[in-house]
Amino acid sequence: MIVAVLCTLAMLLTFPFASAHAEKIPALVDIPSNLPLEVKEKLSRQKQALEQELSDFQKAAVVFNGKDAKDQTDAEYEKLDSRRTSYIAEARAFNQSVYHERLAHFIGYTAPKGEFSIKYSDGRVLTNANAKGNIVIPVELGARVTTGPTGRVQMLLPDETVFTIGPNSDMVVDEFVYDPDNNPKKIAVSVTKGLFRLLTGKVAHKDPANMKVKLPVGTLGIRGTDLETNVESDGSGYIKLYSGELEITPLDGSPMIVLQGKNMVTFKADGTLGKPEPINHE
Repeated sequence: MIVAVLCTLAMLLTFPFASAHAEKIPALVDIPSNLPLEVKEKLSRQKQALEQELSDFQKAAVVFNGKDAKDQTDAEYEKLDSRRTSYIAEARAFNQSVYHERLAHFIGYTAPKGEFSIKYSDGRVLTNANAKGNIVIPVELGARVTTGPTGRVQMLLPDETVFTIGPNSDMVVDEFVYDPDNNPKKIAVSVTKGLFRLLTGKVAHKDPANMKVKLPVGTLGIRGTDLETNVESDGSGYIKLYSGELEITPLDGSPMIVLQGKNMVTFKADGTLGKPEPINHE
């Protein structure tokens, strides 16, 4: 048996294991830079351990293949083969973990037009000048989306929530959390200026308390909603609710305002909110 398996071992126990019948060892994927520090450190430790195990395994395989046939044993072969199989399973599990962590901190895609900029938490900046013609661009947790005078960005989240950002606008994705089944669970964004339209998806319908839009004057609690906001450069603006229900919690400690569909409120530069009134011109 030992002589019969020598040729197979020579292929199996060298990287990248060229045997046509052998399962190839998967390469370990890169760890995304936008993950939280504690997650990156945990994945880095796992990856380093796997890299060390692969290195040790390859050295053991080289030693085995360097022996004369008479000195090789079935037990050694089976031990190495089992070790290789175990490593493949662990490498796949690691790659799957990275995939799920990336999902947990991945937001969605944008379809930008005109002048725009997307700044990621790791310092990368994507603009209309360097997007290389791409019209669908990934957005990650912590991304800051800004538009110029000709800009417009439509962002689609995995739960079918749609954000549309008009010209001269600025929005930051503060929070996006998935549950264990990789379904969106919590969304929070901050709009500091500009025109912003929101059509809510599954998160707001399933658990309204877990979707928030932060404005300079307060926080909007979404209740299955189609809304539009506009924040001028001086901090004044309006909130229009076309359908659904909206809870507005002012930052100045004033009582919460519950806004019903087809109504709006305006706010001044000092943060003062007006009373709800009908959207007469819509």
